[in-house]
Amino acid sequence: MDCVDGSHRRRRRAFTFVSGAFVVAIVSAAVAWSSGNAAFGSPVALERAPVYQLPPGHVALASVNSVQGPVVIMLHRIRYLGKVALCMSEANGGATSQSCANYPLGPKSGQNIGNNPVWWTTYVGACTQHHFQVISGVVLRAGLTAWLHSPAGVSQMPAATVPKGFGVAGRLVYALIATSPDSVSLRDANGRTVYTAPVEPLTGIPTVHCAGSGGSSSTQSTAIALGPGGHTIP
Repeated sequence: MDCVDGSHRRRRRAFTFVSGAFVVAIVSAAVAWSSGNAAFGSPVALERAPVYQLPPGHVALASVNSVQGPVVIMLHRIRYLGKVALCMSEANGGATSQSCANYPLGPKSGQNIGNNPVWWTTYVGACTQHHFQVISGVVLRAGLTAWLHSPAGVSQMPAATVPKGFGVAGRLVYALIATSPDSVSLRDANGRTVYTAPVEPLTGIPTVHCAGSGGSSSTQSTAIALGPGGHTIP
C-alpha cells in the first residue's frame, strides 16, 4: 500500500521497513509501486516505462465512513512493463493508498499473495487522535464470505460485486477497524473456515506526513499476517 506524493525524486527514497511488517511507500497517481518493486522490475525501468490504463477504467465499489470522512475503495487495471496488473486503492480526500498485483493473481503477482484465497490492502488513518484502518480484500475464489473477529464479536464483512472485466472470481470485502485484537476469516458455502489471519494492531505508527497536530490523513501501509511463518501481505 502506498501514499501519494508530488515529488518523483522523493518517491524512490520512501520505501522504509519497520519491524519487518510496516511499509511506507510513496507512489505516483498513475501506478502503485509494490514492495521492493518486485512486481514490475528494476528502478530504472520504473522511471521510464509508460503506464496504460485499461478497461473498465476506475470503478468505485464501496465507501466506508470513518472519523476523517468517507474512504472510497476503487479498482482499476493497468499495463506496465508489458504486464497487466489489478490495482486496488482507498482514497480519503486528497490522500490515497494504492497497491497493484500482476495477473494472474496469486504466487507470482508480486504482492505476497501466495496461494491464499484473498488479496488485501489497507488504508491507515494515522493523523487522528484514535488511529483507524480500512482493510479491503479481493476474494479470489467464488462462494466465500468474509468475517471480522473483533472484541465486539464476530460479524460478516460487507461485500461488493466486482465487475467481470477485472477477472476475479470473488467479491470485494472490506471493514473499518479501530480496535484490537482483530482477525479475519473466510468461510465456504458450507460454513467451513478456509482461511484465517490476524490484523496487525495500529501501534507505533509514525505521523511524519501529518500536517500540524491535527493534520490530514497519513496513508501508510500495515499488514495482515498469514500464519506462523511470519508471512505478511503488504
